[in-house]
Amino acid sequence: MLRIFLITGPPASGKTSLLREIIAFLEKHGKKISGILCEEFREGNIRKGFRLFDIRSKRFGILASVDIRSPFRVSKYGVNIKDLNDIGVSALRRALIDNSDVVVIDEIGKMELISQAFVNVVRDLVESKKTIIGIIPIKIVHPIIKEIRERSDTKVFYIDRYTVQTDRERIFKFIVDSILRD
Repeated sequence: MLRIFLITGPPASGKTSLLREIIAFLEKHGKKISGILCEEFREGNIRKGFRLFDIRSKRFGILASVDIRSPFRVSKYGVNIKDLNDIGVSALRRALIDNSDVVVIDEIGKMELISQAFVNVVRDLVESKKTIIGIIPIKIVHPIIKEIRERSDTKVFYIDRYTVQTDRERIFKFIVDSILRD
């Protein structure tokens, strides 16, 4: 029985947009959602970094920014370990024990995986009975991604900017139908 649904693809391919559509549909159909969302923020046409958002508490912080000085870096971005742990890890720890039907993890990526606390809570969620919808990088950037991908209860969907709308709708339908069926 599938319970972990992962979306992968290159940057700017619509992964988070598809995830948000799935969340909205599931909430409209009575499912309780916990977890985290990440979204980029820009100044004009220039990407400056990424915000982190706790779906349940509505708290948000900065995951990474070009303006953050940090020993933890991914590309040109300094990673804000404090907000990642205080907001992101806390949201996922609460999701382990709350009454949510679905836990969202956007994303299990290089920036997030810098935090061992993040890795630990993701592992705990994967080992729990919770249904998970997440976003992962195309490349295996950490052993936990390989572990999750290879589980028998995991299904991975690939999209890119050329994925046609009918294929996006098929992925959407597969995930929501699988979750609503339970």
